[in-house]
Amino acid sequence: MTVIDEMGKASAKAQNLPAPITSASRMQTNRHVLYILMDHDVKGSGKGAVIGFLKVGYKKLFVLDRHGAHNEVEPLCVLDFYIHESLQRHGYGKELFQHMLQSERVEPHQLAVDRPSEKLLCFLRKHYNLKETISQVNNFVIFEGFFANQHAPVRKLLPKRPEEEIKPYSLTDREYKKQKVPITCSTVSQVAQLHRDGGPAPSPARITPAIDVSAVWPSPHPGHLRVS
Repeated sequence: MTVIDEMGKASAKAQNLPAPITSASRMQTNRHVLYILMDHDVKGSGKGAVIGFLKVGYKKLFVLDRHGAHNEVEPLCVLDFYIHESLQRHGYGKELFQHMLQSERVEPHQLAVDRPSEKLLCFLRKHYNLKETISQVNNFVIFEGFFANQHAPVRKLLPKRPEEEIKPYSLTDREYKKQKVPITCSTVSQVAQLHRDGGPAPSPARITPAIDVSAVWPSPHPGHLRVS
């Protein structure tokens, strides 16, 4: 079982989901982007420990506006978000989320959120003033201002893949560049033993999918990690 699998299980348990929605196999078949927040200074581990992760991806959606009209859009969606229970309310979630917004060049109100928990809704309300939702008939939540600029952030499409089975979670079709990284890993369970002595918080790592997800971290370029 990979670190991604462990994190996915922990997130599913925290959200009371029947099964994980983030796993190594899904990251192989879906071009989602996974941001991981790590502490590389955990004593005794030699590998660092995972604090949390944030998974995003572009999805084609039909959403309703305030007038009840249907709109076909393809926004960046928040698909899974988890910070270890022992490290919540320390600012790590905000740091991770903010890093994603800056990297993806998107505003909070432009996001669609897949089945947000009450805790996530409170997080978005507190940190980004996202209070008013626009009711939908699907599992996604969008907020007031989503239609303000008439369109979602532009993205580039990859060449179409050969015929294959349609996956239950949409592809993001994002361009990505493969890069080899050292193979080291840690498990989510290590996070409970974290003891930070102040100083700057760790930079989130960025994972984009490729063939082999066994090479996870650390990245030679802090803050941005690509799996190959």
